[in-house]
Amino acid sequence: MTRAAILIASLVASCALVSLPGPIAHAATASFGDPADDVAHGMDVRRVHVRNEDRFVVTVRHDALQEDGSVGVYIDVTPQRRRAPDYLVSMNMFDGRWFEWMSSWGEPGGSIRCPYTTRTNWSRNTTRFSISRRCLNGASFEATTVRVSAVAGVADGPVDWAPGAFAWSQWVARG
Repeated sequence: MTRAAILIASLVASCALVSLPGPIAHAATASFGDPADDVAHGMDVRRVHVRNEDRFVVTVRHDALQEDGSVGVYIDVTPQRRRAPDYLVSMNMFDGRWFEWMSSWGEPGGSIRCPYTTRTNWSRNTTRFSISRRCLNGASFEATTVRVSAVAGVADGPVDWAPGAFAWSQWVARG
């Protein structure tokens, strides 16, 4: 190839790269940690990751999952209304999972029939909750921002909260 042909080929390739669309926009996400070993059992929460997009996904990393453990995520989608959670999605490691609307902290108002999944990854010590977007919308509002509070424990043992007892993460906008 002549030097001119190489130069033209380089310019054509450069123009092609410049005309490509930019990186795909990622959904809004947030992560927050929790102090290690603030409870003595393995369900100790280490980190919580929130992804607010078409599906609402929360992943909780633990010190070491235990078979008698349980984990839940309180969800708030109404910034103008109140401090109490709107929903609770929870599971225990051995036999069940629940998605409920909440009257207040610790007081479920009733079950919600809506598509959601829970997953436990024993090798990574994570629990994951994935909820359909429409499940978080109310009759008179669309959930555009969310905040969470994760809680984990074992039977007859102390409970670990992240970011703190009855405390909320920062608001996460929908991506």
